[in-house]
Amino acid sequence: MKYTAMVGSAAIIGIGETEVNDQTLIGAKAYNLARLMPVLPQSIPACFAVSSIFLAEIFGDQGQEADSYVNFGNMRHALATQIAPWLCETKLYAVRSSSVVEDGRVNSYAGLFDTFLGVAATDVAERIHNCATSAFCKMRAQGISNRQFSVMVQEMVPASTAGVAFSKNPVTRADEIVINSVFGLSDHMVDGRQSADTFYVFEGGSKSALRAKTSMRILERAGIRRVFLPRALRDVPTLSTADIGKISTTVKKIAAHLDTPVDVEWAISKERLYVLQARPITQALTCST
Repeated sequence: MKYTAMVGSAAIIGIGETEVNDQTLIGAKAYNLARLMPVLPQSIPACFAVSSIFLAEIFGDQGQEADSYVNFGNMRHALATQIAPWLCETKLYAVRSSSVVEDGRVNSYAGLFDTFLGVAATDVAERIHNCATSAFCKMRAQGISNRQFSVMVQEMVPASTAGVAFSKNPVTRADEIVINSVFGLSDHMVDGRQSADTFYVFEGGSKSALRAKTSMRILERAGIRRVFLPRALRDVPTLSTADIGKISTTVKKIAAHLDTPVDVEWAISKERLYVLQARPITQALTCST
């Protein structure tokens, strides 16, 4: 296997560090963020992608490499060496799929592929392999013929508030921004395990639907932990008027730049808004992964 030579040339693609004009190299999720870098350079957490070329070397063009764990062992050192400059031992990371077929205008395949959160730098290489192995198996099971696949690694944000925002109502198609938000990390919200506040922003006004909250998930040095909210915060809106305005403005900018209604996963940390993912809204309401 040509791991060492291939890694040095095309395995690791820094999002925002390297100009990428080919979506098949890093998949739709990473490519969407790369497209947003020129307009939101300070809003996207540091991230990189393991290219589809490199993963094809391990799994084969159709993701059919039965002995992939042996192959992964052979290339682990080369991969670890290449990703080391992108990692920090004091940070935690999200390891996500970035397939060519997901996060598109027709299909999102939200929730189909595995995501790993709160990953320590020493475990990132292993989680890259776990993510890719799972994805190739699921693509075969789903009958997805285009198996060009990348893995995106993104520095996690210690969010005080996080959620998902839509530039157009994904259910009614009304011309209004819809924001779902929770205190802390939003992973349990997007997979349906946690209720969220909802804010609607439309021409001439806004409205909200608040939910009672009992707990939040926080990012710590040791990983992700669930904590209970003080009673004083359980009925407090998760977003201020200023936060709603900031998110709305950013979502409109993203929709205009990508030239399509969008579904944006965001997080706020120390009053700074971060964009974690962005993709076109598909035919039905979907959650980010």
